[in-house]
Amino acid sequence: MLDGLGMGVFGLGSYVLLKSLSGTSAHVAILQVMGPVAAVLAIFITEWMTGRDKRKFILWLGFLGRFILVLMLFVNSPISFLIVCALVFVFSPGLTPAVNAILQTNISRPILGKLYSYNIAIASIAVMLSTFVSGQILNAQPSNFRWLFAMAGVISFSGFYVLSRIHIRGGILKPEEKTLRLRHQKLKELLYKSFWVPLRHSMAVLRENPSFAIFERNFFLYGLAFMILMVVVPVFLVEELDISYAQAGIAGSVFQLATIIALPAFGHFYDRINPAGFCKWVFLILVFYPLGLMLTIFLAKVTGTSAIFWVYLASAIFGVGMGGLSLVWSLASIYFAESRDSAPFMGAHVTLVGVRGAIGPVVGFIIHKFFGPYPAFLLALVLFLTAFILMAKLESKLPRALAVEKRPSLAHSH
Repeated sequence: MLDGLGMGVFGLGSYVLLKSLSGTSAHVAILQVMGPVAAVLAIFITEWMTGRDKRKFILWLGFLGRFILVLMLFVNSPISFLIVCALVFVFSPGLTPAVNAILQTNISRPILGKLYSYNIAIASIAVMLSTFVSGQILNAQPSNFRWLFAMAGVISFSGFYVLSRIHIRGGILKPEEKTLRLRHQKLKELLYKSFWVPLRHSMAVLRENPSFAIFERNFFLYGLAFMILMVVVPVFLVEELDISYAQAGIAGSVFQLATIIALPAFGHFYDRINPAGFCKWVFLILVFYPLGLMLTIFLAKVTGTSAIFWVYLASAIFGVGMGGLSLVWSLASIYFAESRDSAPFMGAHVTLVGVRGAIGPVVGFIIHKFFGPYPAFLLALVLFLTAFILMAKLESKLPRALAVEKRPSLAHSH
C-alpha cells in the first residue's frame, strides 16, 4: 500500500516532463528507456543475493531506489528530472527478485496467485487514489511536482522498510550457495564474478530450461509492444487531445480501478492454469488497448461524445489486461523454478526486460516522429496479437515439456 501511494505519483512522470518542465517526446522516450535498461542490473544484484538474506537488500535498495526521490525538491529542468529518475531506476531492479524470494519461501504455491492478487489489489487501490489526487494537485499548480515526488519517495521507502522486517520461514536461504564473497577475493576476480558470471548464469537459465526460454520469447513480444506504447501514448494524449493533469489523473485512476476489479478473477485462474495459458488471455485483452486508442477520435465524432471518454475506456481495458499481467510478470519465474531459488529465473526475465526496454521506446519514438502515433498503435496491436497466438501454442505443450526436461542445477563458480 505504501509503495503504491508513492508510485502513483511517480507514474505521472511523463506528464510532468511534457507539461511542467516543457519537455519533448525525446525526453519521454529517454525516461521510458531508462527503467527497462536499468532493469538489466537485476542479474548482477541477484547474483549477490544468492544464499543471502534478501531482507537486507530490500531495505537498502528501497532506500536508494525510493527515498532518493527527495532530490526532486531541487529539479528545475527536464535533464535534472531525468537524472533523479535514473537514480531511482538504477537501484530499483533488485527489489522484485528480493521480494519474490520471500514470497516463494513464505507462501505455498496453491494459494500464491490468490494472495498475490490481493497484494496487488491493495497496492492498486493506493496507486489509484494517489494518481487521482496527484493529478488534481498538479492541475492546480504544475510546479507542485517537486514536493509531491519528494513526499512520494519517503512514503514508498517506508513500505520497503516494512517488507524488510518480515520473518523468513526458511527454505531458500542457503549460505553455501553464495557465489560472490568479499573476503579473500582479489579485485580482478571479484569484478569478473560480479559482471561476467551473472550474465553467463542468466543465459544458462534460458539454455537449461527450454520451456522457460520459449515463454520468455513470447513474453518479449508483449513487452516490446508495451514499451512502444509507453512513449507514444502520453505524447498522443498531450499533443493530439490536449489532456489536462486532472484528466490524466482520472485516466490513471480508471486504469487502477479496472486492475483492482479484475484481480480477484485473475488470482483465481492463475492457480489453476499454467503461465502460458494465463498469458494467452491477457495478451488478447491487451490487443484492444491500442485498437481503442486508434479509434478514439473517430468514435468521439461518430457518437458526439468527448474523446477523453474513449481514452478512459481504453485505460479501463488496459487496466484489466495489466491486472493479469502483473501476476504472471512476478510469479512465472516461481512456476519455472519449482523448488529452486527463483532469483536467477527472475534475473533472466528482467535481463530481457532491459533488452526490449532498450529497443521498444526508441522504436516508438522513431515511428511517432516520422509517421505519427497511429502506425505505432498498429504495430503494438500486431505484437500483442502475435504474442497471444504463440502463447496459445505453448499452453498445451508446457506441462508435458516440463515433465520431460532435464533439470540440471546451475553450475555456480566459486
